[in-house]
Amino acid sequence: MKQYLFLSGVGLCVFLSVLRSAFAYDLREYYPLAEGNRWQYAITEMNGSENILKEENMVKGTEMVGDLNVTKLIYGENNYKLIMVFPEGLRIYKDVEAEIIDIFDPPITTYFENGEKLSSAIQGSNSENSVVGGTITTVSALESTEDITVPAGTFENCLKFSIEREEKISSGWEESSLCKVWLAKGIGRVKEFWGNTEEGKNSTKLVELIFAIVDGKKFGCE
Repeated sequence: MKQYLFLSGVGLCVFLSVLRSAFAYDLREYYPLAEGNRWQYAITEMNGSENILKEENMVKGTEMVGDLNVTKLIYGENNYKLIMVFPEGLRIYKDVEAEIIDIFDPPITTYFENGEKLSSAIQGSNSENSVVGGTITTVSALESTEDITVPAGTFENCLKFSIEREEKISSGWEESSLCKVWLAKGIGRVKEFWGNTEEGKNSTKLVELIFAIVDGKKFGCE
């Protein structure tokens, strides 16, 4: 499943230099996290049968992680991620989904342009205080810029990232994923496509932006 491009020495430096000059960007402009920003997505899941649902994401509040005041991104019902965006990528510190809490050390880094393989330890817990450990490994790379049309409209020069992810839990559970993500400047994530393999079973998920209010501007129809 994994594909790697092997370059050595000067060749690697030249390749990364050309890539950065061709796609110079500040990720903070493509993932705006001002308080109150929100996005509504249509999600189409294929796992033997088709399932279509909607999900809203919203920036709402912060939470301390050590000495850092980290942004809280609400998704779905009673779920949230703690994230920070930097010029060179996005970091995920914590993921709370229903009664399951996952803490990542170091934080998961994604939307990172140069294809470096990065690993984080997972400390998971639930309402019964059962603790499960594991690892998550990601490889993300900036592929190109593209114009993308989704229900919310057409967005030009979106950054297109490819993200490979492997998650392994101490109980023996494993999942591998290949994701394509498109980020629009001044708006955020407008499209995402996942191909997953979980315990030998394959599934896909398509995420498309329906509506957003970002920094006071509206996109699409609610």
